Amino acid sequence: MQAICARAGVGRTSFYNYFDDATVLVAEIANHAGQEIRSAFDLLHDAQPRGHDRLSDCLAMILTIARDDPAHAQVLTALAQAERTLPDLMLSEITAELSGAGLPDAFIATAAPFVTTATLALTQSIAVGQLPAVDIPAYTRMLLAACCWRLVFRDSHLHCRGIRHSCIMDGIHDLGGKEGYGPVPVTAGDAPFIHEWEPRMWGLAREGICPTMTIDWFRHGLELMVPGDYLTYSYFQKWATNYLMLMVDSGQFTLEEVQRGYVLEPKPPAPPKTVADIVAQVRAACTDFSAPEDAPARFAIGDTVRTLRQIPHAHTRLPAYARDAAGQVIAHHGCHLLPDEGAQNRHIGQHLYTISFSACELWGADANPRDTVTLELWESYLTPA
Repeated sequence: MQAICARAGVGRTSFYNYFDDATVLVAEIANHAGQEIRSAFDLLHDAQPRGHDRLSDCLAMILTIARDDPAHAQVLTALAQAERTLPDLMLSEITAELSGAGLPDAFIATAAPFVTTATLALTQSIAVGQLPAVDIPAYTRMLLAACCWRLVFRDSHLHCRGIRHSCIMDGIHDLGGKEGYGPVPVTAGDAPFIHEWEPRMWGLAREGICPTMTIDWFRHGLELMVPGDYLTYSYFQKWATNYLMLMVDSGQFTLEEVQRGYVLEPKPPAPPKTVADIVAQVRAACTDFSAPEDAPARFAIGDTVRTLRQIPHAHTRLPAYARDAAGQVIAHHGCHLLPDEGAQNRHIGQHLYTISFSACELWGADANPRDTVTLELWESYLTPA
């Protein structure tokens, strides 16, 4: 209420004289907010056709309110919790944009409500300072990508691998080189388990509880998490949530069973393993990611190369801070499985190199010219300099 009075330029006591009761006040604010958002959407509608780009602009417009006018954004998000006018308007617009992008109806029915709710939650987090408003376009990409990850929990018969391939993943997980997130606390040694259940999560993961999981699919699942969840979940909480998604995706159990908390027809307990059994299992799990060479290497040690600026894959091992940067090949490792394809359950080998970058190339003239950063990068990430 204080924010509303400040925006209206009236005292709190005289403010109530304009409305008969709280219901009338909420309805009036909802109507005003709806007109405001509708006018902004209309401007976008006149400027470009429906589809992915315009949806990104619509989401960015809402998040920009949180960045530029936090008090107003707090009013809007609080209003959305008390009255359906604003959420319904956003849901209508987001549904229309997803439809204009040519996405399946089943996807839209699940994704549109989620994107609406997530956008409002992210707007509130930015407005109250829980998240930095450092890169609005990045947040919009996260919202669009995150709906694909969330989809498996909302409509389990849709298979993640058939949906997520179209989402370009430069999401919240890629924090290298980004500023504004505060200091990184560093303590001596490895951090201990915080909660009693975390060692069990570690043990279950080592047991290989999801037979369809690969390291790249696991990493990509984490990347597709809802941004707010990714930033607030603990390390092993991310693991536990990701394994639920992976195991629903693999058909080991259903979404309904996850929500219920148990399966109706449980299988018999697995027999206990001996130490010899576990040693044999660990040895068998040591995976060699090398692959046969089906083409000669494009680059040689000593060559100067430049990394791509845009990566046309949903998952990549080329970090954002090293895009469009020149470096030197200092090692060639033969062919190894390309993670970008592994995240899509395709096993394709590609030449792998170690590339050395000067710190100034990555961080600018203020970096120490004696420092270098080396990255293991696949051939498709590189072009001749």
